[in-house]
Amino acid sequence: MSEDYNLKKIYEQMLTKQSVKSISHNSKPRTLTEAFNQVFVNEAINDLHNQRPGLDLPGSHEEDTYKKSFEGNKSFNALIAKHLKVQVDQIPQAKNIYTIGTFDVKDEDKEIFNTLLPLAPPPKSGALADDNRGSKTTGNGEVALYWLLNSNPGYRVTVTAGSDRPDLTVHDFELGQDIGVEVKAYEEGADISLGRFGSQHDNIRLLSIVFGISTLCTAFQKEPSTPEPTLEEAKKRSSKKSLRPLSITSFGAEDLKNAAGDFARIYYNDELRAVNLDPIKNLYDRMDYVIHQLALKKELDPEKFTADSLAAALIRRILVTKLDVKPGFNGCIVNISSTHIEAYSPNEEIIKNTSLDPANDAELLAKVKANGAFIIIMNPGEGKLFYHSSKPVVKKETTKQSAKKVKPVPTPEPSFRSVTPTQAAQQPQPTQTPKPTLAPVQNS
Repeated sequence: MSEDYNLKKIYEQMLTKQSVKSISHNSKPRTLTEAFNQVFVNEAINDLHNQRPGLDLPGSHEEDTYKKSFEGNKSFNALIAKHLKVQVDQIPQAKNIYTIGTFDVKDEDKEIFNTLLPLAPPPKSGALADDNRGSKTTGNGEVALYWLLNSNPGYRVTVTAGSDRPDLTVHDFELGQDIGVEVKAYEEGADISLGRFGSQHDNIRLLSIVFGISTLCTAFQKEPSTPEPTLEEAKKRSSKKSLRPLSITSFGAEDLKNAAGDFARIYYNDELRAVNLDPIKNLYDRMDYVIHQLALKKELDPEKFTADSLAAALIRRILVTKLDVKPGFNGCIVNISSTHIEAYSPNEEIIKNTSLDPANDAELLAKVKANGAFIIIMNPGEGKLFYHSSKPVVKKETTKQSAKKVKPVPTPEPSFRSVTPTQAAQQPQPTQTPKPTLAPVQNS
């Protein structure tokens, strides 16, 4: 009887503690385990609030992300444990320490890495399946890389996959910053998709205006007086892309430059602009809107833009909006091909091109295109849009001295190597957060 009474008192104390500076919930936990889990997560969130008082708690976006990351790690851990046929707390770590960068998985870690490579966690509503089917938001390689990077005692690896978040977020205690990691699984040298841009409504509106004006020009283009074409010539003309309406979801550099050229010719036509007709006025109002929007962030010189600079500004808008969140300009894209990992970090100076250097515009147009509403980087290993870094893989036995600089931390459930914000705050924090130094790709 006394034991039941004591359990009840502990339960009530947890509920009381939970109500102080914590998150409101629609229903109270039904068991001691649920109460403990809620208090644990809420204390972690409160620690975040104490470190950064500006967080809008309760109900903040950061709180939501933190809870989701716990769920994501738990799902990954359960999947890893299931396929390695061990308990979650018995998941073996890699025998080497891997750092975000370009490297080859060492022989002693290949067996587990290859087992995990094709896996993806189940949908939120599903159970762990016997096969490799999983969530559509998680592709090949994410689970394997999550396991591999957990070998590094200086990292806290969090699952953050989502439409506007990188697949993994790695907190580097030595740098004192989060590094977004977007995981891909393509053949070496292949083009890489950064995901859909259909949700970028403002950018799509700009693109629609430019492409719409170009389509209008094409429709009313005067055909030169020429002799009746032969059957072959007629076939060639009908196959030309310029005779088909431009697509705002699939286009390349030439499509952009042709559309921007039509736009510029009309924009600089002072006689047409002076025509006092509502359709003409509406046309120029929309064109002025495009130029104004692109000039706001100094993506374009509104006084002397060219077809090439306008085309580059349009594709840059879409690319920067995507890279800002996936993986972030201090993050990297990691491509996993078998047991070879290739890492690319965005070159912010060239991609954003705040200097309006025509050479940077040309580089952007040569390397970026759209296909089916996906933004595509053509072979990121070549060119100047991305840095390429190589990192040594170190055996754990040889890192006793260096490991003292960044102490491993205790491992609370649900991540088999994760830490709470309180523990993260105890790690050494530098006064500045420099970006990782990456060597530029050499053009082949």
